[in-house]
Amino acid sequence: MVTLLENKKLRGAFYTPKSISDFLCKWAIRDRNATFLEPCFGDGEFIFSAVQTLKKLGAKNSQIAQSFTGVELDLGEVTKVKGLLRANDLNVSKDSILQGDFFNHKNRISIHFLDLIQESSLSFTQKRQINRMITYHRLAT
Repeated sequence: MVTLLENKKLRGAFYTPKSISDFLCKWAIRDRNATFLEPCFGDGEFIFSAVQTLKKLGAKNSQIAQSFTGVELDLGEVTKVKGLLRANDLNVSKDSILQGDFFNHKNRISIHFLDLIQESSLSFTQKRQINRMITYHRLAT
């Protein structure tokens, strides 16, 4: 029988630490009208970090609920993230959180634009900060 950890490893699942998703969302999301795509959201850390960043920038829950699309293969994670979003008064549409392989949903994604983080646009200091956070996470686990 395959354990939960073995199943995640077989799928190549990697869960981004909150400190990294917070840092990247704070850096990438510059105004409350930003939209984003999370093609394999796992436990939702990037979604929740982006939601918090948008709130700090003055976006209302109704606006935030329409600002993203997330896709995840694991039905359990999809159910958990949907529940957490609802618990935070974010009533997302059926096309905001999708279950399955991202490549099978690419035609359903209704996001208008994506701000992609390109490594070349990171400053030396930002790269060093990300590297430190990743190193710290690896040592802590």
